[in-house]
Amino acid sequence: MKERFQLMSPVAVEASRMDAGPIVDLFTVRYVDDKGRERAERYTAGPGATASVMYGGQEYRPLPIALEGAGFSASGAAVRPTLRVSLLDRKAAPAGWHGARIDRVRTLARYLDGASEADSSRHWPRESWVVDRLSSQAREEVVWQLSSPLDLEQSMIPRRQVLRDVCQWQYRRRVGDTWKNPPVEDGCPYRGRKADGGPYWNARDEEVMEAAEDVCSRRLSGCRLRFGDHGVLPFGGFAGVSQVRR
Repeated sequence: MKERFQLMSPVAVEASRMDAGPIVDLFTVRYVDDKGRERAERYTAGPGATASVMYGGQEYRPLPIALEGAGFSASGAAVRPTLRVSLLDRKAAPAGWHGARIDRVRTLARYLDGASEADSSRHWPRESWVVDRLSSQAREEVVWQLSSPLDLEQSMIPRRQVLRDVCQWQYRRRVGDTWKNPPVEDGCPYRGRKADGGPYWNARDEEVMEAAEDVCSRRLSGCRLRFGDHGVLPFGGFAGVSQVRR
């Protein structure tokens, strides 16, 4: 039986409502600075672009930044979006972003930390891009051309091992009486469907009663248990990759 995936996420349905409120783009930029240190900087262009926002416990600083042309091509041609970054904020370092990974999370302002409906699990599917080349630079703005991490013609080294049946995202863990959730851009968004974070399953996909026994099997079956057979599955493996036979 073929795998079935829901194309329209629940948050996209919410966004179509008249009272949905503004959409917020959250960017994480991962790069190596001129001293060889790995850096992770987080920015947002809204809402208002005048103050920092919190999402999933992470702070995103205000910066005029916009991703244009992202999406999927039915023709098979590689999509090459552009990233526009203002140079008015000298605390940002776009000049050193060549080769950086750009992660974007889109959500509604109503789901940001501190909002009445705060929920870091509600967002559009995460997008990841690699800064390929400088497209243009003016006194007030720099424009980068991006490429997909899966665009092998532009990829010089492997960035993540291609595993068909194993999810590579971080999963939450229990510390004492509280949950320790991974960063929203690097981890599984599952937070449970009940007030106590349940239901729970162990590494064999068996339902358990104790929160301390909650461990993901890292298989697609574990993803289905938590998000439903017809839900959006944030599976961190490459389920569509065919096995190689020699």
